[in-house]
Amino acid sequence: MRIESGVLAGLNVTHLDLSDNALRRVPTLALARLSEARTLLLDGNPFPALESGSLRGAPAEYVSVSRCPLLRRAEAGALDRVPHLRALTINANPRLSYVSPEVVGGAPRLAALDLSRNALYALVSSITSIRIFCIAPQIVETQMT
Repeated sequence: MRIESGVLAGLNVTHLDLSDNALRRVPTLALARLSEARTLLLDGNPFPALESGSLRGAPAEYVSVSRCPLLRRAEAGALDRVPHLRALTINANPRLSYVSPEVVGGAPRLAALDLSRNALYALVSSITSIRIFCIAPQIVETQMT
């Protein structure tokens, strides 16, 4: 499934649930045109990656990308220019093995990050603003700097 760039423009919603819609890519342009969405759920879609700029400009304070069966990596800059984001959940993705240390660089207010129940093999991070950080139980090697 694909969401065209203008289809969400002007929607006055605070909660947008796009879960389980067979989306193969995050609809970046469509999400950036939302102005009021505070909660964004993208769970259960077959994204292979959260690519650089995937959520660029999304107005959300909470984003969840969980239960995505094909998700393997979250790249640097995936959350570029997401200034209101306070909580991010990327959990229960059975193939997610890599999360870039710069994945949340564009989310200066991020206070909670849940990376639990993924297939992560290592995590290197310089994130200092996080107050709640959940990574158990899958991490084999963790290096925080």
